Amino acid sequence: MIARIDNIRNFGIYKNFNWASNEDLIDFKEKNLIYGWNYSGKTTLSRIFSSLEKKVVFDAYKNCDLKISLANGSHYTKSNISSFPLNLLVFNSDYIRENLRWEKNEGINAIFFEIGEQAKISSQIADIEKKITQINGDDKIKGEKEKYRADIENYGDFEENLFTSESRRIKNDVFSSLIEFNKGHFKKQMKLVLQNLQSFILPKSEVVKLNKLVKIESPKEEVDLITYDFQLNELIEQTNEILVAEPKKQDVLKILDERPEAMKWVERGLQLNKVEERCLFCDNPINSDRIEVLNRYYQNEASKIRNIAQPLFEKIEEEKNKIEQLNFPKSIQDLNEGFQEQFLASKKKADTELKKYTNALDKIKNILEKKVNNKIYQSLKPIDKSYDIQLSKTLNDINTNLKANNEFSEKFTEIIDNERVKYLNHLVASFLKKNKY
Repeated sequence: MIARIDNIRNFGIYKNFNWASNEDLIDFKEKNLIYGWNYSGKTTLSRIFSSLEKKVVFDAYKNCDLKISLANGSHYTKSNISSFPLNLLVFNSDYIRENLRWEKNEGINAIFFEIGEQAKISSQIADIEKKITQINGDDKIKGEKEKYRADIENYGDFEENLFTSESRRIKNDVFSSLIEFNKGHFKKQMKLVLQNLQSFILPKSEVVKLNKLVKIESPKEEVDLITYDFQLNELIEQTNEILVAEPKKQDVLKILDERPEAMKWVERGLQLNKVEERCLFCDNPINSDRIEVLNRYYQNEASKIRNIAQPLFEKIEEEKNKIEQLNFPKSIQDLNEGFQEQFLASKKKADTELKKYTNALDKIKNILEKKVNNKIYQSLKPIDKSYDIQLSKTLNDINTNLKANNEFSEKFTEIIDNERVKYLNHLVASFLKKNKY
């Protein structure tokens, strides 16, 4: 029994076929089914068996090279085909053309069919057969389709070799062998993407993300979203109220106006000392007139503004502390592949915006200190409320990415399967487009 056709060279469509290089092929069995598209080489293959039947290679293929192996281990080539030991019978289009005739001719060794009234169309049949021969050709003439032979052969190479190679690349290189994908899988996906090839090709940014995503074997733990509550606009509004204020100069004590630290020290002293008592610091008597003067000073408009400003300084420090306490993920390794690069990009923007935010707070603090320490009786230009540092938007972008990361972890199996199919469709569609399928 014939086991395999080891190689075929220069035999019609088969320019350089090698059995061993086609990993999907198995040796012939007692019964075999060979099928394929039109012009894929089925008839040519049958002519190889006809050569074995007649123990001589067709004249049209005299430059061919063949090697056939039998189940007993023996081999036969063009050089020893005359000693081929098996008796074969081949029924193909050549056999029909050589042995079946519609016209009666005693000089032809063929089966004759008498078709009664239908005999009158035999000449039409002959004309059609002639046209078919003109198209397909035979052992004597080249048919019109011969000029397309190279395209047919190229397609055969495209299907048999390129599909197999690309399937292997997708499985091993792209998916790190996490999925099964061979030529059969490729053809199945191909039927789908050919319905609308371009629609399955993804933008480069998504391809970069998917290329990492599809290799994930297990998800990361979910991470906390960033919590924040910044009050910059409120601080600006409250600061502006102080900046534009222009208190009247009444009950002024010059030394206290010029020395803010002394003003605070004396204010605290008023709370500790009583009238007609001795000063706790210098032990000198305190008279009621001096106490009255000091009380009027601390009740004037300038002092009130200073008192209002003091909590704002504290709020500014609180805002700075909020920046230090932002709960960013400690490492990008806490995130799944496919979400890390976007986080790094957004985090870089956030760092820039946080620096701007800190500078804005310092600006408010400096202007406020200038007002209460040196320009308390002057109206200063308010801070522009349109100052926008985009910080909240940047942090929202990070949280959007973190939410997507957490959803991926939560629904890992469902999402990874869908993303892998999406990427497979893209890879198949891109391959077909690149190779002008």
